[in-house]
Amino acid sequence: MDEWIAGKNGHGPDDDPAVGHDSHREIPKDKSNAFAGRAEAYLVDAIESIPGGFALFDADDRLVLCNSRYRDVHPVVSALAVSGARFEDMARGYAKAGLLGGSEDEIDAIVEKRLSYHRNTPSSHELQLNDGRWVEIRESRTHDGGTVLLWTNITDRKRAEILQAGRNKVLERLATEGSLEDVLTVLVTTAEEINPDMLCSVLLLDDDGECLRHGAAPSLPDDYNQAVDGTKIGRKAGSCGAAAFLGETVIVEDIQTHPNWKGFKDVAGKAGLRACWSQPIVTAAGKVMGTFAMYYREPRKPTPPDLEIIEDAARLAGIAIEHKRMKETARQNEERLLGAIESLQDAFALYDSEDRLIAFNDSYRKIRPCADEIMARGGTFEDLLHENIRRGVISEAVGREEAFIKERLEQHRNPSTPMLRQGLDDGWYILDEVKTPEGGTALSFTDVSVIKRAEEALRESEERFRGVIECSPGAIVIRDLEGRNLIANKLFCDWHGLEREEILDKTAGDFLSKEIVKDIIQQERKVAKTKTTMEMERRITFPNGVTRDIFSQKFPIFGPDGDCVAIGTVINDITERKRMENALRESEERFRDFSETASDWFWEMDENLRFSYFSDG
Repeated sequence: MDEWIAGKNGHGPDDDPAVGHDSHREIPKDKSNAFAGRAEAYLVDAIESIPGGFALFDADDRLVLCNSRYRDVHPVVSALAVSGARFEDMARGYAKAGLLGGSEDEIDAIVEKRLSYHRNTPSSHELQLNDGRWVEIRESRTHDGGTVLLWTNITDRKRAEILQAGRNKVLERLATEGSLEDVLTVLVTTAEEINPDMLCSVLLLDDDGECLRHGAAPSLPDDYNQAVDGTKIGRKAGSCGAAAFLGETVIVEDIQTHPNWKGFKDVAGKAGLRACWSQPIVTAAGKVMGTFAMYYREPRKPTPPDLEIIEDAARLAGIAIEHKRMKETARQNEERLLGAIESLQDAFALYDSEDRLIAFNDSYRKIRPCADEIMARGGTFEDLLHENIRRGVISEAVGREEAFIKERLEQHRNPSTPMLRQGLDDGWYILDEVKTPEGGTALSFTDVSVIKRAEEALRESEERFRGVIECSPGAIVIRDLEGRNLIANKLFCDWHGLEREEILDKTAGDFLSKEIVKDIIQQERKVAKTKTTMEMERRITFPNGVTRDIFSQKFPIFGPDGDCVAIGTVINDITERKRMENALRESEERFRDFSETASDWFWEMDENLRFSYFSDG
């Protein structure tokens, strides 16, 4: 030891100026021995104080010394770390104990791999022990051909790295739209990578919040997964059922003796499971979505790092589940929205804030045939406009394409009132555009062709009706129930000596005498009440001073519900007929006077030559 302490050049500790001695000064032998003893003690303490495992092998690869951390790397092999032990024997003992990983059939290969690192120094490599710990082993040569070995516990760092790698894989699966089971399987295998003795599972709470369903458990037997699928949650329902029910971590150190597992211990025993710790998976709002469980094949209690792993895994599982459910909800909402859009009778299209076409229904496709192509390449409204004009499907743009594009883009970017458009199929549409809260544009075409045709038919009918009225030999006026003139033909206006504009929306009281107006009002009220036609003859002096004998017929006009909504009046000028009747009557009276005063008698005979009249003569 003294020789090793002295080092390569044979100098002792007094060569170090930090000791405070003159290097040229003679040191008594007893003092030198005492100092060397203290230095050896310091060195042993220093080696023992190293936070990792330390070992020194000589040129023959035999153990010279090591600290307690190296010796106690695992209780099973601590007896191998004795002075003089060959490194290869120690490595084989570690391999047989399972410390170096692999199976019994692979021991020779495992030992050879370990020796290759040891012989090719300096070297550094990482190793996971069978209890889940990770160590970093660094080896280097001494000046005399020996080997210095230092191992450092890097478990916390490796766990963090593995968890981060797992998070990255989970996020990658989420970004690439992987299935929820795929995402959860990545999470489970990541946790199992931290500790190979650990078997993990994720169970999901169903929509009713009463039962747990299989989520992911690739390392557990299929029979066991099927047995627990559908487990009803409860205070005593195993580890996972209780964790989901209570909303807190449930630790079961021994499945075979714990009361929670009374109904499940047989199936767990068949699967070789003896311990189970379960952590509830919750949303950001605290709602339980499922459980993350860790199983072991022997009874055991969790360590603080174990609890950190299960908490981190459950937290990440919660993010993944909530994300997938939000995406699924968004997908369902999108499907419902698209279904609603497709069910619209109107043609509908939606443009985003950058004016790209993002949704439309089949009715819009029929009006704008290039919509599929435009949306597939992320085209904008302007792109669609140009393409439709190129195809000639916008009749209004024919012959004025550039001007139309400019006008239409201005209308689209600053929508105001709906616009009436005519299609190439002679159909008519009301185009309406509104801005969405996100800055996009919702566009709809409402087919009003039927209405336009009905309006046209009504207009033609009204024209025919007005033609009939205008060609009528009599004066015609239609009044509402309040006596206002709604329709009046030219003859009616001419008789009053007024223009049509002076007649409409006026009443009879604006033109005729109070006596005549009173009779008109009484008659029209009676017509409306009895819903029958009334006839009348009278003489009227019109506003232009002309007096006429008239024959009027007032009749009710009915609405869709059968009620009287207006009164129509047809007036015929019977002045000439009255004059002729009066002349005939006067002629008859003169004839009778003549016949009565004649000296001779006089008679009349009818068409059958029968006497119809004799005078008194």
